[in-house]
Amino acid sequence: MAVSEHRASDAEREATADRLRLAAGDGRLDPEELEERLEAAYGARTVGALAELTRDLPATRTPAEPERDRDWASPAVRGRLASFIVANTVCIAIWAASGAHGSFWPIWVILGTGIGLFASVVRRALGVEEEHEHHGHSRRSRRLEPPPRR
Repeated sequence: MAVSEHRASDAEREATADRLRLAAGDGRLDPEELEERLEAAYGARTVGALAELTRDLPATRTPAEPERDRDWASPAVRGRLASFIVANTVCIAIWAASGAHGSFWPIWVILGTGIGLFASVVRRALGVEEEHEHHGHSRRSRRLEPPPRR
């Protein structure tokens, strides 16, 4: 049996409907045609019937990931953020527990850790971090390799 004759799943119907909605949002389908194709997609029994509904549409485009989400996805940035939060929370708690008299000295810790966090975000945004990590990984893996046998 050809793949196009396989029964369509609910997930495949929904993916086709999403693709049709995206095409309509791009101006490739008018509202009436979108409605017709959506009805056909949800009523389709086979994968081939779903493929026929999108045959005349260009390949799907993947939405670009927002920059801020990608920057926070870095382990280095998340680690720096965790350090920022923990160090500053501890310092503020110590300042508050000691009576909160005098100047707010934790500001200096906040400033120092904030500069480190900012530097990590900038490195990630400029792509410097990946290059550095890649080279660091290869050096690390060379160090962990056993010495050559004689």
